[in-house]
Amino acid sequence: MGKKIYLAVIYIITLICVTIGVLGNNFNIAPFNAMTFGSAGKKVEYTKKFDSVSNIDIDLAVADVEIVKGTEFSVTYKGREKLSPSIEMEGSIIKISQNDSINIIGLRDVDGKLIVTVPDNDSSCNLLLKANVGDISIDDVNLNKIAAEVDMGNFEVNNASFKDGEIDVNMGNAEVNNCTFNNINASVDMGNAEVKIKGSKEYNLNLSVDLGTIGVNGTNYSGSYNNNASTSNKISIDVDMGNISVSQ
Repeated sequence: MGKKIYLAVIYIITLICVTIGVLGNNFNIAPFNAMTFGSAGKKVEYTKKFDSVSNIDIDLAVADVEIVKGTEFSVTYKGREKLSPSIEMEGSIIKISQNDSINIIGLRDVDGKLIVTVPDNDSSCNLLLKANVGDISIDDVNLNKIAAEVDMGNFEVNNASFKDGEIDVNMGNAEVNNCTFNNINASVDMGNAEVKIKGSKEYNLNLSVDLGTIGVNGTNYSGSYNNNASTSNKISIDVDMGNISVSQ
């Protein structure tokens, strides 16, 4: 019970801080705008194209990220100039990163979007993603592995194909919908985790929640759930504060 109270207090404090930041930074509403200092610069947009990619390595302080299907590997940034990321090729790895010294608390208008296209005929690429603030969406792509760490924002994968998924979300929801995969290992501190399984493939389920409920194909459980299925395919989800839903 002590841990549940602690998590609830942390959640409330975090929610208040986020609300103040949104009102001051994005909407410029007094008195919250007194906590901000300046603009993130003019809006820019540019695209870079790449060949023969094995890994996409993304490390961002603030931006929404979209991974979508295309005819070639490319990266497009749309957002403020001061938050413009470095986009470079190192060997066969696309490296995308923002300046470590960026302090988004002191900036207004920090909206930005990174759009990464992956060719439909290439399923060997690994996606490695770290995001401090921003929503992540991965739609209709074929990948080998997805490894994502999100501090504040929602993470969503739709109609994708991959072998293994490692998902870690601190505050936000994690969703995997209508995807083909072998294994998922997900951890959510504050938020909901949802997996909608595509097809009839069987999975070994290992689900646990501290403060919330577990739903498996419409039936609710509390604490933990294991189905002990005789298969090497696994779905492991651990949620501190929030709900888990797995359905097929």
